[in-house]
Amino acid sequence: MTLALLSQAAACGAALCGCGTGTAAAVGADAAVQSAGDGYEAFPPDFPSIVAGAGPRLTSPKLVTITWASDVAGATMQDFDERLGASAYWKATTSEYGIGEARSQSVVIQSAPPAAWDDTQVDKWVQAQAQSSSSGWPPPDGQTVYVVYLPASVELASMGQDACLSYAGYHTDLGTSPDIAYALIPEACYRETPYSLIDNATSSAAHEIVEAVTDPFSNLSPAYLGFDPDHLAWELWTEWQDEVADACEFSSSAYYREGADLPYLVQRIWSNESAYAGHDPCVPRLAVPYFDVAPQALESLSIDALSADGKTVSPFTSKGFRIAPGQTATVKVGFFSDAPSGAWSVTLAEGDCCTKAAGLLTLSPTTLTGRNGDVGAVSVTVNKAPAVGNAIAMSLTSSNSSAAHVRPVLIGAY
Repeated sequence: MTLALLSQAAACGAALCGCGTGTAAAVGADAAVQSAGDGYEAFPPDFPSIVAGAGPRLTSPKLVTITWASDVAGATMQDFDERLGASAYWKATTSEYGIGEARSQSVVIQSAPPAAWDDTQVDKWVQAQAQSSSSGWPPPDGQTVYVVYLPASVELASMGQDACLSYAGYHTDLGTSPDIAYALIPEACYRETPYSLIDNATSSAAHEIVEAVTDPFSNLSPAYLGFDPDHLAWELWTEWQDEVADACEFSSSAYYREGADLPYLVQRIWSNESAYAGHDPCVPRLAVPYFDVAPQALESLSIDALSADGKTVSPFTSKGFRIAPGQTATVKVGFFSDAPSGAWSVTLAEGDCCTKAAGLLTLSPTTLTGRNGDVGAVSVTVNKAPAVGNAIAMSLTSSNSSAAHVRPVLIGAY
């Protein structure tokens, strides 16, 4: 899916997502936390999984890097794609999904790029070039992803406004026969981020390329797309950005510089295997203990919530806590880590990754402190039901001085 602007992810703090980085010591002890020992992990982590659909994956992917001769960043983008498919990063993020090593070739366009473009025009242009016998583009063959690096000089629009207000990149397929899969990386979007043009482009490309090979034809036949039904909270918190890279893009430690075989800024990617094992679900993993909290005694809910289109209210059955409007309930969470770790703080907030709270919940306390084996209790009052449906997302953000991990929780207000 589309990659949210890095400035949005980097700014994911208390005012937006609750992804704070305050130390546990700054919060202090909390009477609502009860100690329960120090085994690892003390509580089942209860992570979601990204669901495998019936659609194909690219088991032998071919990356076709499209750049313009006039783009000063073009050679760097070619180098990134050439290194990516054989890198340790690629293996760590794609091999569990059945993706093999990716091969790369480059196409350099000698004519000048357009001064202004619309993403619907990009669709038509990519289709015309991929289907042309004289363009120099290799034809689509079910294993090819065209990776288009749009020079920063091009003003890209989406639905009549600056595209960088909506995304930092996307991947899609065009529904042709054979279907054409491509990713677009608009280099101009670095201006909206704290990163350089190159860093923004490579991290966006890592996100989109991994998604393009694990879910290449999602418009016609999705592959790895969507969280499992019991974890609707994660769908609502990410605003239905639910492919393997989307699931990690709002993590405070999502973006980092890789090793010598891929010396570029990249993004960590969701791993079902790592999540199942109770470790950090975003890989490559950090060389520090993973810590988080797991809600206890979740209930089965039958709720109405906005679907992925953002317009349709649909019924869902999922796990969460049922608290009727005007009522208060106590929610307990278990602190767990996958190795010895000091105490960390947990900040509780209403809302999802990218919108402000609507005053639907009152939480007390709003911070907890604990370590592996502790149990925290929070009073949750539903002030009113949402304007649409009856599903409310809230977040539990575990943080210490080096990392922060968000745990979405679903409240059924009915």
